[in-house]
Amino acid sequence: MNSLLVDIGNSGAKVCIATDGSFGECHRVDSDKLVSDTCKLARDYNASQAIVSSVGADPAELCEKLIGQGVDTILLGADTPLPFRLGYDSPDTLGADRMAAVAGAMALFPQQNVLVVDAGSCVTYEFLTAEGLYMGGNIAPGLRMRLRAMHEHTALLPMIEPQGDTPLIGYTTATALRTGAVMGMAYETEGYLRAWQEQQGNVTLLLTGGDAPLI
Repeated sequence: MNSLLVDIGNSGAKVCIATDGSFGECHRVDSDKLVSDTCKLARDYNASQAIVSSVGADPAELCEKLIGQGVDTILLGADTPLPFRLGYDSPDTLGADRMAAVAGAMALFPQQNVLVVDAGSCVTYEFLTAEGLYMGGNIAPGLRMRLRAMHEHTALLPMIEPQGDTPLIGYTTATALRTGAVMGMAYETEGYLRAWQEQQGNVTLLLTGGDAPLI
C-alpha cells in the first residue's frame, strides 16, 4: 500500500512516497504546481492514503482534490491522534511541522529523551521526554533569515550565501557574517542540548531540516 507524505513549508513543498511504512522516493514540488503535481504523484504511485502537513500554502484545495481522487487524506493538526502526550498550553497554534518532527523523533528513538532541532526557514528546538511527553520548544530565526536580517537592517553589510568557509574567526566581512550565522545556530543547539541534559540526563540530539548539514 502506497501513501503520500506531503510537507508544505515556507519555501516550497516536498512529497515522499511510503510503501507499507517504509520511505521511498521524495519529490520537491513548486508552490504554484502544488495541487496538480501532488495529485499526479498520487495517480502515478497509486496512493491510497495521504497525510498533509502545512505551515505554508493553504492545503484545503489539495486535500479536496486528493479526496476527490479517492485518496484517504488527513490534514495534520491539533485534533490528529498523535503518539505522544502534549505538554503545550496552546495546541491549536502549534505548527504541524513541529508535531511531525516530534512524532518522527519518537518513532526513531522510542523511550529516549530527545532534542529535535529542525533547521528550516526558522529553526525550532523541541523537547521530548523518554515517557513520551512533548514539553514544548522554542523558535528562532533560521540561517537565511539571519543573513538577510543583517543585510536588510544595516547600511553596508552585504547579502551572502550560507555555503562557504566558516572559520572560528572571520577574516573577511563575508566569513564574519557566515560564521556568525552558522556557528550561532550550532552554539545555540549545543546550549539547549547541555541545558536539557542537565535536566534529563541522557539526551539524543536529532537534527533535521535543510540547513541541518551546516549545523
